[in-house]
Amino acid sequence: MREIKIRGAREGDIEALAGLMTELGYPTSVEEMGRRLEEISADPSYRTLVAEQDGRVLGAAGLHVERYYEKVSTANLTRLQQLLSSFLADLALRLW
Repeated sequence: MREIKIRGAREGDIEALAGLMTELGYPTSVEEMGRRLEEISADPSYRTLVAEQDGRVLGAAGLHVERYYEKVSTANLTRLQQLLSSFLADLALRLW
């Protein structure tokens, strides 16, 4: 079985991300996606992950940390990222 890697999005993913957004019904140019990813990446409360196989981006997910008055454990956020990574890998396997 070919490995699916979950990693943070980077500038080289912009064209693939624009294509994914368009496939989902949100027509997006490469230029628009470049601006969006730059803005989102500058905000430390956001994180964009991609599922990649053989150098090809198969899927993406955005994470956003919300602030609450009650205590939110960083362990819970780490666990959420692990679950999301597993979900993306499973989804990519099913689609490809």
